[in-house]
Amino acid sequence: MNNYNYLLIIILVIILACNSRRIYEIINRGYKYLNKKEYKLIKKGKYNYDEEKLRNDSIKEKSIYDIPNNIFQIYINQTEIPYEIEDNINFIKNINPDWKYYLITDKNINIWLNKINDQKFIKIYNDISNSYPAAKSDLLRYLLMKYYGGVYLDIKSTCTSPLNDIVEPKIMLFKWCVIYTGLIDLCAGPRRGRKYLNELVQWVLVYPKGHFFIDAVLNNIEKKYTEYKENNNIKQDIFAFTGPDIYTDSIMPLINDKNSIVYPSFIDKNFVYSILKYNHKCYSKSKHYSIINDKIIN
Repeated sequence: MNNYNYLLIIILVIILACNSRRIYEIINRGYKYLNKKEYKLIKKGKYNYDEEKLRNDSIKEKSIYDIPNNIFQIYINQTEIPYEIEDNINFIKNINPDWKYYLITDKNINIWLNKINDQKFIKIYNDISNSYPAAKSDLLRYLLMKYYGGVYLDIKSTCTSPLNDIVEPKIMLFKWCVIYTGLIDLCAGPRRGRKYLNELVQWVLVYPKGHFFIDAVLNNIEKKYTEYKENNNIKQDIFAFTGPDIYTDSIMPLINDKNSIVYPSFIDKNFVYSILKYNHKCYSKSKHYSIINDKIIN
């Protein structure tokens, strides 16, 4: 083996070592995707809203770099909460003792919609088919960031470090890169109909109240909603309507070095996509949106 080959091996080892956490994350995610179990076999309990209120009442409001100390998670169209999710909620609360925590479910969703009191987007929310709770959740998370600000995490997601140590002065945006060295940019996620190659994740959002990034996303959702209402021949797509595609395409033209920082992976700031043992589709009694052919907006 000549010196050139040795050099290539050394470079490869360095690249793999620098990306080891990202590589492990996608391998672990792939394993969970293949690991399945029936919904009825997953052990479930009920959430204690009274305990949540007592905890939140005891925490003073504060901000870090204009990010209010609010944590939001959404679990709509469900009646019970799997123990794994309940354990994750308790973990998030425990490592963030000075952050208020809010779980939004079918039991309190109307209270939150009334608090938000944005009739235009509440109408859009109500017009989204009940077959697509994920689209409702997408829209609601943007409205929570607009009117309250803080941190949103998908119900299956978590942070392994305290948010006090994670939050940055700039808006934090995250991609799905597995290998990233500056010269090599290997990112996951299908292109679909997106304008931009790399998808920005929107299962974790960290925003101050009323940020213009979120306004841009909501404005484009409103435009897409109008298209769907006025033209029945347009293909309705959850990714392009409320999901990561519209989020990415709305924000990418607005970002610069002064207002945001784009991380190659969410794992770089200790966010975790899924804490679940099985494929996340197993934890819902509803059909996953990927296998539904109904229109999102009638």
